[in-house]
Amino acid sequence: MLAEGVSWNHLEQELWWVDINGKMIMRLFCKSDEDGEDGLGASLAAEGWDVQTRPGSLALREGGARGRKPGYPLVVAFEDGFFLCDPSTGGRVAAAAAAGGEDEYEQLPNTRLNDGRCDRQGRFLCGGINLENIDQPPDLWKPRAGVFRLEEGKGVRRILPDEEFRCYNGTCFSPDGRTMYAAETPLQKIARYDYNPDTGDITNKRVFVELEEGYPDGATVDTEGCVWVAMFSCGEVRRFSPEGELLRTIPVPGAKNTTCVAIGGPDLDILFITSASVGLNDQQRMEQPNAGAVFAIRLEGVKGIPEPRFRG
Repeated sequence: MLAEGVSWNHLEQELWWVDINGKMIMRLFCKSDEDGEDGLGASLAAEGWDVQTRPGSLALREGGARGRKPGYPLVVAFEDGFFLCDPSTGGRVAAAAAAGGEDEYEQLPNTRLNDGRCDRQGRFLCGGINLENIDQPPDLWKPRAGVFRLEEGKGVRRILPDEEFRCYNGTCFSPDGRTMYAAETPLQKIARYDYNPDTGDITNKRVFVELEEGYPDGATVDTEGCVWVAMFSCGEVRRFSPEGELLRTIPVPGAKNTTCVAIGGPDLDILFITSASVGLNDQQRMEQPNAGAVFAIRLEGVKGIPEPRFRG
């Protein structure tokens, strides 16, 4: 229904994502095989778990067997807060308490947590969405949602305290971890911040990209520091240089509402793209037969960066 938060697990060759409105966490296992014609390998196996409440985004945890933390392998930003989670058993525990700190996240009425990723140091950042005005024009859509960071030893803290968002999206970081990107989707803007890798301080906000068509959703960064952005409502992914220059546009067939991207695969050269079918009427579903699907395309001459894991 609303696939989002896609993330590649390079240690175990797995693709993870959430279906927000479907209240599902999904995993696609990709067995590496040099003879696989699709570039993903010969063996693909997908599974999903009903987690009873809406998950906005997720990250794998550091440690444990083969890099996976025992007990609760994921940290998930559910609509009602941050939790360590094992989707296979349905078990979850409040992440702030497990991380040894306070929990400053409070779910306001008609809001939920939305897009999030880890910084290069393993802190998990996530912002929210105001659902009350979701069907109204941007000038009537009130900014009410905050941005939060989950960190070992500090729990969940409010960050960017002077900013509130209508729909926060596009969390990603430059290869050196010193630049953070984030989108205010309804306003068609992506911002760039200075980010201190040692402290997590975020300063010096300025416009990275201002768009005229499409709405910037989930994003990721490649080894060259270029930003890949899923463009909601126009069925494509765009690649921008670190200076904000549009370098490439990839159309996504039969799905206008592209939602998030990740670069993975055995050689970190496959772009994964999620999409949504929620909210489409019967005519739109006929026009978008692939709405809600997950897509993959091999990139020539482009490499992704292994996704950081939550250190906690």
